[in-house]
Amino acid sequence: MTRLLQIQVVVAIGLCVVAAVNAQQGDDILFPFGVGDASVTRTLDIFSDVITPPMPVPFFGQSFSSLFVSVKGLISFGEGTTVFMPETFPWDIPILAAFWSDIDITTTGNVMYRPYVRTSDSEVIFDRGEAVVRQGSDQFGFRASWMLIATWYEVPAYRTSDITITNTFQAVLLTDGAQSFVIYNYKEIRWGIAPDQREWAQVGYNAGDNVTYHSVAGSLTDDIVNINERTNIGTRGRWLFHLSNSTILGCPDDVILPTRSTNPVLYSWIPPVFSNNSGPVDVEFDCSATIDSDCQQQDGYGTFSVGDTEVVYKGTDANGNQNFCNFTVTVTVVDLVCPTTFSVVADPGLTSTRVNWQEPDLTGWDETNFTSTADSGDGFLIGEHEVTFHQWFGFNNLVLQCSFVFQVIGQCAPEVTEDAVLGTLFWPVTMAGLIAESIERCPLTTMNAGFPRATRNCSTAPPTRYFYWKEHEIQSCGEAMKTVTVEDIVDVDVTEGNAEEVAEFLVNQTSSNSSSSESDVEAISQILENIVSAGSGDPEVTDAVIETVSNVIMNAKETQDSPDSKSSSAIIQSVEAQVSLTLQQEGKVSIQQNTIHVEAVSIDPIDASNGFSFASVQQETAGSRSPQEGSLDGTEIKTFTNASEIPNDVVASIKLPANIIYLLRQAGNSTTSLQASFIVYADDTLFQTGVMEGSNGTNNVTTKVAGSIVSLAVEGVKLKNLTDPVVIDFKILPSVSQEDVDTIKCVFWEFGEESGFWSTEGCQLAEMTDDKVSCDCDHATNFAILVDVKGQKRRDDGLSFTPALDLISQIGGALSVAALAITLVIYLSISKLRTGKSRQVFIHFCFSLLMLYIVFLAGIDNGRGSGGWCVFVGALIHYLSLTTLMWMAVEARNMYVSTVKVFPEDTPRYMIKAGLLAWGSPLIVLTATLAAATESYKHDDYCFISSGLAMYLGLITPIALILLHNVITFILVMRSLLKVKEASRSEQITKRLQNAVGISALMGLTWCFGFLAIEGATFAFQLLFCLFNSLQGVVVFVMFCARREEVRAAVAPYLKRICCCRACKVPVLHPNKSYDLPTSQTAQPLSINTASLELSVSVAVEESREKLVSTEGL
Repeated sequence: MTRLLQIQVVVAIGLCVVAAVNAQQGDDILFPFGVGDASVTRTLDIFSDVITPPMPVPFFGQSFSSLFVSVKGLISFGEGTTVFMPETFPWDIPILAAFWSDIDITTTGNVMYRPYVRTSDSEVIFDRGEAVVRQGSDQFGFRASWMLIATWYEVPAYRTSDITITNTFQAVLLTDGAQSFVIYNYKEIRWGIAPDQREWAQVGYNAGDNVTYHSVAGSLTDDIVNINERTNIGTRGRWLFHLSNSTILGCPDDVILPTRSTNPVLYSWIPPVFSNNSGPVDVEFDCSATIDSDCQQQDGYGTFSVGDTEVVYKGTDANGNQNFCNFTVTVTVVDLVCPTTFSVVADPGLTSTRVNWQEPDLTGWDETNFTSTADSGDGFLIGEHEVTFHQWFGFNNLVLQCSFVFQVIGQCAPEVTEDAVLGTLFWPVTMAGLIAESIERCPLTTMNAGFPRATRNCSTAPPTRYFYWKEHEIQSCGEAMKTVTVEDIVDVDVTEGNAEEVAEFLVNQTSSNSSSSESDVEAISQILENIVSAGSGDPEVTDAVIETVSNVIMNAKETQDSPDSKSSSAIIQSVEAQVSLTLQQEGKVSIQQNTIHVEAVSIDPIDASNGFSFASVQQETAGSRSPQEGSLDGTEIKTFTNASEIPNDVVASIKLPANIIYLLRQAGNSTTSLQASFIVYADDTLFQTGVMEGSNGTNNVTTKVAGSIVSLAVEGVKLKNLTDPVVIDFKILPSVSQEDVDTIKCVFWEFGEESGFWSTEGCQLAEMTDDKVSCDCDHATNFAILVDVKGQKRRDDGLSFTPALDLISQIGGALSVAALAITLVIYLSISKLRTGKSRQVFIHFCFSLLMLYIVFLAGIDNGRGSGGWCVFVGALIHYLSLTTLMWMAVEARNMYVSTVKVFPEDTPRYMIKAGLLAWGSPLIVLTATLAAATESYKHDDYCFISSGLAMYLGLITPIALILLHNVITFILVMRSLLKVKEASRSEQITKRLQNAVGISALMGLTWCFGFLAIEGATFAFQLLFCLFNSLQGVVVFVMFCARREEVRAAVAPYLKRICCCRACKVPVLHPNKSYDLPTSQTAQPLSINTASLELSVSVAVEESREKLVSTEGL
């Protein structure tokens, strides 16, 4: 056979083989499957268990050690996926999409997979896979070590109406650990989209990097059902993909190009080189420069404008795999900005100093390589100096330059000089070229108060002296002033030299024997601010400042004129600032005044780790006596390193946050010392005008501070928005009722621009017992507890009517004492006026009422807060109130006997029995009340039984019974009076009854006024109550002395003796009327009220002429 014939035979045989391969469409297209395969569970939207190959599988530059076979026709790397709707590539998850579609095997079909490791038993199947690789690529030496065969056998679509329409296909993954291939085998594809779905199947691969991916032509279209009729390697129904990118050599890095201007910058680079082991690579170039033609792929250069420009090279190999080389060219405008001109002051007396500055600000660039003519921290002589900086860029040899100038200034050192007239003069540090003022200042009693006593020039000089002190010059203080007021000191310059003098002046001006007006308080607040501004931390100055504030508080309480909100806020802030100055200078402050206590300490922060606390406690010498409300007398401040050591019975306490050490470090402070200050105000005198935020004072409910006000500050730390709260404990005052306790709120004082107010923001009630309230706050400031108090409403300007009502009570009570004393003297000195039971009852009544007035005026306020003495005063007022009312009941009974009964009984020893009843029964009630509720008489603000069960049973109930008895009695007497026919007797009884009813009505009305002192008419009824009750003694005198003719007749002879030879007006008597006092008397009513009590007694009238029966009324 010739050689040509041999070639023809070989070619013919080869063509027959190729034709046979292309024609096979039976099971031979699929690799072996079924026996020994694992199956995916027959569940909708599920993937297989993890498949772990013996070596990582390379996949486009990545390596994966876990794979998953999904029911949906794909193999995923690294994680399983159940996404049933095919996605457009690129996608986030690395996958092999053999036929990604919405497959459902719950009824029919099967998904199987089997991994293979190369052994002698699996050699045949590996050879078959490698033959396909050699057929479709130039990797003739590829030898796989691991293989995965996944088969989707007769799988139908989701929700299909005909489950016999199925697909059968396969994915074969091969790898040698260095590179990977995938073979897609399609035996039968009869559907490409599930019913009701919008996307057709996807075939290809996706690297998950949003860069490398490939979709077979026809994917996501109806043409994908013909995938089994096509191929990319010559075998119909079979596809091969090399899962490795082409190699890129020399891909340029991102670059930043500096420029001084906004003009485009020319830049060149070496283009990258693409190579691939499967054949040539097609490279595409793209550049987003301002002018596209300026970017040249071949030569690698371009013109770039300011901003970011991306340059992209895309390489595509014969299998459709893509790889990218992209880099960014950034053009930025750079500038070098030097520090501005500044000055540095050398230490006093020195001619040079070290100068530090910040490096220039290089804008538009991160890295610096500055060079300069001087370094920060170098020493410089007094004078002007210039420093120049340079910044060099390697690109285009660009250099930036800037300069700045600074001045070194000298200072004259402090000195002490002697003057023949002024004595010793202290001179502070002064900059060269300025005039110094002596520390010593003109006295406050001179015209030039606060001016320096002398001045002195710190003059400049040429090198090498630079500066020197000149001789001082004495300044005139002006003439002496006879009087100096606080208004005169407001504008006085306060320095360290006269701060103590000014502070002592305020102490004297605000002492207890001088009153301060509202304008004075405003001036005092301004002076205190001036003292603080002087920066003197001397303890003497701080002592005087605290004493001044205490005096202001006491004066305000005495005059009932609280400072305006702006002034009081300034005073509070001045106290805190002055304490801080002394604490920083001395390390400790401890001051106690009657209304304000201060304690400031410096401690090791370690000591605060267990809850360092300040507490206002009772002094051991004070015993069990509680401090009066509005006073801190008998208390002291103690510190505790452990919160558990704080006693239970404290006036107020504050515990620092548990993380205080962390807060100190966070603030950048040294943790070697913790300085904290604690201030206690006895009451809210300086906080009067502030109402709680959001409160409008309606419904006759006002808020008041129920205890002390405390303040906490820690030097160098702003205690705000704390995670560990500040814990504040307050003692509830005894004067706070249980009803008010239920309204307690934890508040802090918010300083406003013009006024302050109480706010609950950041504070909450943590715990409350019978006598203590615990608050948690996330910041530190002035804290208190507020209660809602029902009763008299404050006026809009913050002032109450209490001072006016107190004044009315005091004046009326004093007049009544005098009137009752005169009445008793007259009735006791004239025998005719003290005969008869009615007048004896009247005398007892007046005596009881007089004693009630005296004890009320002398003891109800003066005994407050004194423990046993306050109980005695309160009990005595309680007793006298009941005795006075009982004598009123005795007379009411007498009125009934003398008027209603026809034959009145003649009770033997009547006055003895009446005295035992009127003086004895109240004593029994008082004894029982004291035994059951002694604490009810103890108050910090007044001495009387407090509101509660004891008052209702021991005082209100007896009074109500007596008034009820009197009302019933008067009704019966009125009925009897209507039956009297004789005119003369009727006139007589009517006169008696009018007096009795009038007095009893008066007494009843006064109580009504007290009970009606609620809601909107509070002040009106309180005013009437005070007027009628405080002036009751005056009414007695008028009705039973001045008004009655028989009393005037008995007094007339004595008046004549007193007048003697002088002309004296004597009461004019009726010539036809006898003024001899009868032996049998009846009573006219009288109403006496003091200390909220009402009484009724009667005095004598003429006997009835018409009746045979003589009546006698008490």
